[in-house]
Amino acid sequence: MDSKKRCWATGKVIYTQPEAAQRAIERINSNPPDGQRKMRAYYECEHCGRLHLTTMPQKKHHIMVDIKQKKKSFMQERLDDLVEKRLEYLDKKVKTKWNTGR
Repeated sequence: MDSKKRCWATGKVIYTQPEAAQRAIERINSNPPDGQRKMRAYYECEHCGRLHLTTMPQKKHHIMVDIKQKKKSFMQERLDDLVEKRLEYLDKKVKTKWNTGR
């Protein structure tokens, strides 16, 4: 049974200190299981805020995270715009009904 704490969102092993994550990278890379790629870096998880290991180079991982955050921000702005337009439409509809007595 695996007693390591795992992230609720990703299922990845949680490391609380950079030193522990780095030691895990070195330990895994010194004797990797068959077919497993080498661990290259650790990163802070956007879901749990703890550290996880990745096979991506640190720079590439940061680029991927940046792209995800920009996409999320764009989608939130788009959603906010749609909600605002819908509320304006409903407000006009209510005022029209109120003024016409229907």
